Amino acid sequence: MSNDPSSVLGLTIKLPTDPIDEPFHNLPVPDFDETGFLGRAAVLRKIKRYILGSWPAISILGDGGIGKTAIALKAAYDLLDDPKSDFEAIVWVTAKNQALTVNEIERISTSIQNSLGMFSEAARELGATSNTDPIDELLSYMTEFRVLLVLDNLETATDARLREFLREIPRGSKVLMTSRIGVHKENDVKLDPLTFDESRALLLNLAQGRNVKLLQDLDEAGRNSLIEKLKGHPLYIKWVVSGVQAGRRPTDMIASNQLLLDFCMSNVYDGLGKGARRVLQSMQVLRGVRYQGELAFVNDLNATDIQKYLLDLMRSNFVSMTHASGYDSDAGYEVGDFAHQYLAGKQPVQDDFRSRVLSKNERLMELSLRMQRTSAQAIRRYDPLSVDIRDHHDAPAARLLVRAIRETKASHLDRAVQTCAEAHALSPGYYETRRVEGYIQTLRRDYAAARTAYELAVELASGPAKAIALYHLGSFLDVEGVEPWAALAAFSDAARLDPDSCAIFLRIAACQFVLGNYLLTLGSIAALIKKSPTSEQLELAFLLCLRSIVFGSEVALTKGDIAAGLEIIETGLALIQDFSQDRFGSISDDWLIHISDVCTRFSAASVGSSYLQKQTEGLAVIAQSKISRAAESGRVTGLIETLPVDQSYGFIRFRSESLFFHVNDLIDRRDWRQLQLGNLLAFEVEFDPSKGRSRARKVRALL
Repeated sequence: MSNDPSSVLGLTIKLPTDPIDEPFHNLPVPDFDETGFLGRAAVLRKIKRYILGSWPAISILGDGGIGKTAIALKAAYDLLDDPKSDFEAIVWVTAKNQALTVNEIERISTSIQNSLGMFSEAARELGATSNTDPIDELLSYMTEFRVLLVLDNLETATDARLREFLREIPRGSKVLMTSRIGVHKENDVKLDPLTFDESRALLLNLAQGRNVKLLQDLDEAGRNSLIEKLKGHPLYIKWVVSGVQAGRRPTDMIASNQLLLDFCMSNVYDGLGKGARRVLQSMQVLRGVRYQGELAFVNDLNATDIQKYLLDLMRSNFVSMTHASGYDSDAGYEVGDFAHQYLAGKQPVQDDFRSRVLSKNERLMELSLRMQRTSAQAIRRYDPLSVDIRDHHDAPAARLLVRAIRETKASHLDRAVQTCAEAHALSPGYYETRRVEGYIQTLRRDYAAARTAYELAVELASGPAKAIALYHLGSFLDVEGVEPWAALAAFSDAARLDPDSCAIFLRIAACQFVLGNYLLTLGSIAALIKKSPTSEQLELAFLLCLRSIVFGSEVALTKGDIAAGLEIIETGLALIQDFSQDRFGSISDDWLIHISDVCTRFSAASVGSSYLQKQTEGLAVIAQSKISRAAESGRVTGLIETLPVDQSYGFIRFRSESLFFHVNDLIDRRDWRQLQLGNLLAFEVEFDPSKGRSRARKVRALL
């Protein structure tokens, strides 16, 4: 070549060529070639993962112009070069029937009108003849070969044939769809707007590529303001750039964007049913995040209907599901910005409908405030018949729960369960729907269902409400005697959330007593009386204190643990000082008589220890000093030693005697059914001249 450069002209060049081994495809040139594919890397990875995964059908859903076609094309092209992909063909079919220009929406006269047309086109691309059934032919190809079928703009061709086809997709082949409306047979990928940075990159790339100087020369503040108004919508950005390129001002394009809104939303709105449109209109009146119960109330709908209409609105992308902080796990619903703009211009709310919705909403707010005032009362906070309400969006479900509780009072338990189910369907994240269900299931004696409901209530509740849910779970476990240690754990968790609650500490004390932790029982009572207990709570705490002294000391005496028994008696008697005993009368006297007797027995058991004997004698004096009237009436205590079956009498062991008593001798005859051998009774000893021996009168069960 150095000696004779012209010799190059006579050379024959033969280079090896790479074999063409990529799948067959008919993918169109992507419209993002102008700028390159921007952003959405995480969503793109998810789509490709779904395609290569186990899902036979995948849908990319979103508003018109949000970029569904672009990301589907990007995924398809990536799969052509992906070694993990084993598709033998990628077939693209579009049912796009209109295109947006700066000045109008152009109809595409040759567009596919239904799913049969899409199947026919796909089958033709794979080599089918026109004489065969296109669906059968397409399924045959997809059975024989691994095919990725991409159906673009599916909302214009959704019908029963499509849903049937999706049921029969052969293993190994897949269907990827882009649509403004879901079809219930696919794994959805919801495409959200571009981020601010992605929108900025798209706007600048388009402006530079098309040499739109006005947009290139915008200062940073002006450019950022424009980007904010474009809402991260790719088609909106492209439409504005095209308009400015054609000589229009950006502000004019944004102020007169009804053409764009019609292109993005109109065909979807036309597919909505009457009920869905009515719910959508109510959301136009009540802006912001709204909850299922609210929307059902203002539209006079039951849970089944409101769920159906909201699902239709989400499938159409008019409404999106969201979560508002502070409302536990409940999902709210909100109309998107594009949808609001479209509806305001094309489907404005009529005045009479607006008035009805606002009136219903005012009634809902009044109901909510009334119920919140009731549930906020400290005395009713932990009452199982009181319904806690977080905010107005709970009011429709709370109203049903109040009805369910009323139905239990009329013994309509099955109906009450159904009412709870309706309330839960309206507000599935509202913990009280499960808590009240647990209460009703307990009345029905379906304890397994009750426990499940209470545990679900705890899972749903958060913040202060969790203390209430834990309290009721603990109450169920405690009262039913299922697991007192689990009940204690629930009450302890509740106390950490609400340390000022007397109701919780009273239940903790009761659980400790059942578990035989008598000193801990007294400690819980001491904590309780430092708060602000009601008269009823004080009475229960006082009697529990007396019971703890008696039963704790008896257990210690049986075990021969004199020191432990004296500690319980001393702690309990010191605690009694904090109570006003006058209100408890003869009931406390009977317990104190027995405590004095226990002290005497401890003294006898302490022979050989002058210190312990003096201590027990001193405690006996303290106990006697607290007895108000019973000492003068000659009341004593003893244990049931005989209780014949199916009889109305029994015998009490008192010192060395066996004293007869009859059910009619009980001060409270309701105690008879609870009596068992070994129970402690307080009574008066009376000589019976007809029998020639003593018997018990005015008997009180100390249980």
